[in-house]
Amino acid sequence: MWHYGWGGGDWLWMLFMMAVVWIPLAALVAWFVRGAMGQLRHDHPSSPDAVETARQAYARDEMTRETFLQTIEDLRAHR
Repeated sequence: MWHYGWGGGDWLWMLFMMAVVWIPLAALVAWFVRGAMGQLRHDHPSSPDAVETARQAYARDEMTRETFLQTIEDLRAHR
């Protein structure tokens, strides 16, 4: 006779097989999204790096004090 219904632990087997498929799929999607977000963050240079570059140029006497102060002010205005 054929076995119909959810008896005998069949539902546990189905739950396990669904987890085997969906958990890795969700982890893969999360990995791609996290990687894409990290890449977006690194595409735009941040202001502290530009400020540090301006400080180093000023320390090497490659720009005047007025130019340095104007550069810092501009960088902070564009954050």
